Amino acid sequence: MRYLLACLLLTIATTGHAQYSRVQRTQLISSTTAQRFGLDRMWNSQLRVGPGSEMAGGQLHISAINGTTLFEIVEGKADATADSPAKPGAVLETVTNRQLDPFGEVLGKEGAEKKAVLRVAELKQAGRDVSLNTIDVPDMLYVASTTRGIVQAIDAETGRTRWTTMVGRSTQITTAPAVSNRYVAVISGLHLYVLERDTGNLLFTRETDGPSVAAPVVNDKFVFVLSAGGMMQTYPVDDPKGQVVRYQSYGRAMVRPIITPNTVVWPTDKGHFYVAPSQRGGISFRIESDRTAVAPAGYLAPNLLYVVATDGYVYCVHERSGNILWSYPLAEEVTKQPIAVGDSLYVATEAGHLYCLDPQYGTMKWWQDGISMFVSRSDPYLYCLDRVGRLVTLDAKSGGRIQTMPDFGFTMAESNSATDRIFLATKSGRIQCLHTIGKRHPQIHVGGEETTPTKPAGPAAPPAAGGAPAVNPFAPGAGGGAAPAA
Repeated sequence: MRYLLACLLLTIATTGHAQYSRVQRTQLISSTTAQRFGLDRMWNSQLRVGPGSEMAGGQLHISAINGTTLFEIVEGKADATADSPAKPGAVLETVTNRQLDPFGEVLGKEGAEKKAVLRVAELKQAGRDVSLNTIDVPDMLYVASTTRGIVQAIDAETGRTRWTTMVGRSTQITTAPAVSNRYVAVISGLHLYVLERDTGNLLFTRETDGPSVAAPVVNDKFVFVLSAGGMMQTYPVDDPKGQVVRYQSYGRAMVRPIITPNTVVWPTDKGHFYVAPSQRGGISFRIESDRTAVAPAGYLAPNLLYVVATDGYVYCVHERSGNILWSYPLAEEVTKQPIAVGDSLYVATEAGHLYCLDPQYGTMKWWQDGISMFVSRSDPYLYCLDRVGRLVTLDAKSGGRIQTMPDFGFTMAESNSATDRIFLATKSGRIQCLHTIGKRHPQIHVGGEETTPTKPAGPAAPPAAGGAPAVNPFAPGAGGGAAPAA
């Protein structure tokens, strides 16, 4: 379990690259409506957006060094886990490693387990049918910023605000945040601001070389800032006055880079994708396409990159060697980041098609029409937005359409490849989080196995679109979500 979490947590912080769909009116999704569509409403929160400001963006980050162990005392069966959709028994009490003992000391994992075991024994002695359910939940933080410099960290499971920090001047534009295990980085105007992840305290600020094309990316060693002219600037985070390493790419930068445990990747309008080491300076290699590249690269741990160009070709590239393992011609313009989750790679095209490919071999699994972007996967379901901004539920295995939620006017939706949670937001700073009914604890998505570079494989013939509409288990009378209120 410890190895699994370590692999996951390094991966998840790199792939929370937000994509957004813009619609018109806005209202919260009620608990009753959410349940009708097989969802539970976890929380909603409001950013501190001031006059003349709006939400710049957000990033879900899962820490590789912090987490919580829950000891749930359950009456009935206790088989619900972070990866199982099984309906749990009734949770009577929860003890965590972060709770305090009567002397004000943190219990820790051993102390919490001892307290929970004693409590279970007491309840059993009283004739209660109880058991103990142990779940390790990593620390998940959703960090958002406004265009006028407010940075706010929200507990991604409870919606509670942990800290709020103001950076820069209110007259300057602030980017979306970047988050690592230890740091949060944003750019306001021509200055880089680095905060402590856990507290929001400002650690240092530095002037950048010029306007950045998008938000920075960060790990626990460097902040990477990409200028519109294609200059990548690397700032050390452990030395506020340390040397800045710069390297120039060919062409104009169009979108935010992505960062993985090993590399930083960004495209230019000349069709070049640059891959640089994320733990030191320099360039590893570049990938050249005949067309403009305007979409961020995708990533699947431990070593696969996915790049797309406007001509619709999808390339799978080995992260270390630069070998192209396979390519697939979609023959449609692609401007959104390809999203890899477990055994599937999702590519949304400008024509409104969502393609599901095998991430290891590049074969087509299925495709569905009328979809603009991937939102989240919560097995056995896939959540997407359609072309008018409505939340759509698909069968993750077949691509069959299950149901479509009414338009609630959320102007921003994050492509969350890290967990099964659904994050919807508005430019005015209202954020809402939902999850599939019964999944009380987050399902963390796992990367693939180590891949050895091989020769490119040719594309397979595409299957039919999505198949027949899938059965809706949440329809009234089907044993799913609650029926509409009278």
